[in-house]
Order: sequence, then structure tokens, then C-alpha cells
Amino acid sequence: MYTCQISTLKLIVICNIGGLGLLILLVNLLVPKQHRVSTIGWVCAAYSLAVFAAPLSVMRKVIRTKSVEYMPFLLSLSLTLNAVMWFFYGLLIKDKFIAMPNILGFLFGVAQMILYMMYHDPKKTDLPNLTSTENQPTNKTNVNDVPIVALELPDVISNNVEGPVKIPNSSTS
Repeated sequence: MYTCQISTLKLIVICNIGGLGLLILLVNLLVPKQHRVSTIGWVCAAYSLAVFAAPLSVMRKVIRTKSVEYMPFLLSLSLTLNAVMWFFYGLLIKDKFIAMPNILGFLFGVAQMILYMMYHDPKKTDLPNLTSTENQPTNKTNVNDVPIVALELPDVISNNVEGPVKIPNSSTS
């Protein structure tokens, strides 16, 4: 179990650090100085779009199953609010690489919330159904009805006890 988690962590570190390092190296070596900012901007915009487009497979599953079990509403809401805030930030500083991807992020977030409203079943909740137990049978067991069994284990060596350990029967007291 831990080897799987460690290998996943290694893969994430290699991809993130190695990918970022490779990107910086390639941009510095291959892209002229006056175009570096826009090149990095386009790469970051593509990553932002990938983040916003990731829930599309979940949206497809929601439409097929007609259930929002795999799409929590708060996640969709936070995606939408995040996109709106970054859009306005990009708009205020006049940075198209921040503003543009967040327009799509906002649209994807709104689409998720619309799907949630369409397929959400208010009768079905994640909480357990709580009912009264007054008239229901119980599984209460009397302690005196349970037999106590003592086992003699020949492989067990103890310096403090001689012979088998005997446990008194609680029902005879």
C-alpha cells in the first residue's frame, strides 16, 4: 500500500519539477527574449483550461447516470467563484492570459451547477435514514447467556502460571 503511494508521490514530483524545469529550459533556449512572456502565458493558459476541463468526464457521467453522486455541488461552486475572481483580476491588470481561460472556467462551473440542479434528488441524501427504534426488535444479549470458554494452549510458556488457566464461570456466582 505504501509503495503505491510513494511511487505516486515520486511520479508527481518528477512530473511537476521535471516538467517545470524542462519548460523553463526550453523557453530560455528556444524562444527569443521578446516572446518569452507570451509563450509562458499561453502554456499557463493551456494548463488553466486543462484544470477547468477536467470535470467534463464527471459531467458526462452525471448525464448518463442521471445522478450527481460523483459531482459535489460545493466543488462546482468553488470552481465557478475561483474562475470569476481570477477573471476580474486578469481584467483589472489587463492580462489576457489570466482573464481568457477563466471565462471558460466560469462557463464550465455554471454548467456543472446547472447539471447539479437538474439531476439532484432532494429526497436522496448522503445522511443515514434515522428512524425511531421504540417498536423495533433489539439484539440485546444477556451476559449470563454467553458461554465462557477456556482454552489450553500447549505452545504458550509462562513462568508465572502453572498448568492451564481457569476462568470462573460468571453464571455460577
